[in-house]
Amino acid sequence: PTPKYIVTKSNSAIWRDNSKQNTWTLNAYANYAKTFAKSHNLNVMVGANAEEVDYTYLYGYRKGLYDEAYPELNLASQDGQQINWSHTSRASAGYFGRINYDYKGIYLLEVNGRYDGSSKFPKDKRFVFFPSVSAAWRISSEAFFEPAKKIVDELKIRASYGSLGNQSVGGDYPYIATMGTNGEMGYLVDGKKIASVSPGGIVSPYLTWETVRQIDLGLDWALLNSRLYGTFDWYMRKTLDMVTNGTPLPAVLGTGAPQANTADLKTTGWELSMGWRDRVNKDFSYDVSFVLSDYQAEITKFNNPQNLLSTHYVGKKWGEIWGLVTEGLFQSAEEVSAHADQSEIYGGGWYPGDVKYKDLNGDGKINKGKNTLDDPGDQKIIGNSEPRYSYGIKG
Repeated sequence: PTPKYIVTKSNSAIWRDNSKQNTWTLNAYANYAKTFAKSHNLNVMVGANAEEVDYTYLYGYRKGLYDEAYPELNLASQDGQQINWSHTSRASAGYFGRINYDYKGIYLLEVNGRYDGSSKFPKDKRFVFFPSVSAAWRISSEAFFEPAKKIVDELKIRASYGSLGNQSVGGDYPYIATMGTNGEMGYLVDGKKIASVSPGGIVSPYLTWETVRQIDLGLDWALLNSRLYGTFDWYMRKTLDMVTNGTPLPAVLGTGAPQANTADLKTTGWELSMGWRDRVNKDFSYDVSFVLSDYQAEITKFNNPQNLLSTHYVGKKWGEIWGLVTEGLFQSAEEVSAHADQSEIYGGGWYPGDVKYKDLNGDGKINKGKNTLDDPGDQKIIGNSEPRYSYGIKG
């Protein structure tokens, strides 16, 4: 008879994975430039770009190596064996054009347009057009400005309006309901473990691009032989059709609302940059600049009929923090008894040394009300997580 050998399994495990990503990219453009009558300069550019990404991933796992000197999947038992495979792909395409015109370098105009599409959205929502336009006037190049050139070397005002799209809305197929699978459930049917498939979640069939539209007004200057220079920009940015929590659904549905283009955000801000540069001699020069900026963002559209504080609502400042207001610590049991009832915050009892909260609405008890904008209880806006007045120095 053929001899048999007993091999003892170790407590070790082995896993192997392999991933591959193929990316195909196409970029093509053409440019035309022409000067007319020595003063009119025209530049036209058109182009297209496309990208396709294909990603695959394979993972295998087994417990119990027969010989740790040979860590191979085939030299391990099938205890706890796992194998997983995933395959995703995405594609995008865009067509763009730009026209630049200037007259003697004094009056400048630029017009842009993009027609972008993404496979992340349903077929009838994939392509969107994003235009933009900007203009500038170099006042310091005008003849009437010549007397001021003794002090002001450069002075230009700018204005622009434009839009761009954002397709980074999570996942490669956010508009497709995907099913979950379980290869081995903990149930036996006819002596065998069975597999299961869970139903897909709810998705929005109208998912599309987020659109960012921005207005910018700017001023550039250089004085004193271009030693003192700077820029100032004021802008208002509107992020439209933001992808976030969808319209609340009845609880009896048994699932949450899908992500959808349900919110708008308005951001207003400014940035000031000033610097000083000079050359002391042929071997030494320096350049020091200072930047100061500020912005605030506010929700201007969101479907929240109850104005719940736990999510977005119209008028909400981005990053605002709601909370209870403290009044120090309880100093005695008598102070605890005389204070507004805090049992709704914590029912385990309050004692000297515990935090004392302020009864903002004067109802004799501390709570969060209905946690809505109309009934926040004793909550108020106590801070904001977004920074204000950012600054920096570069030299």
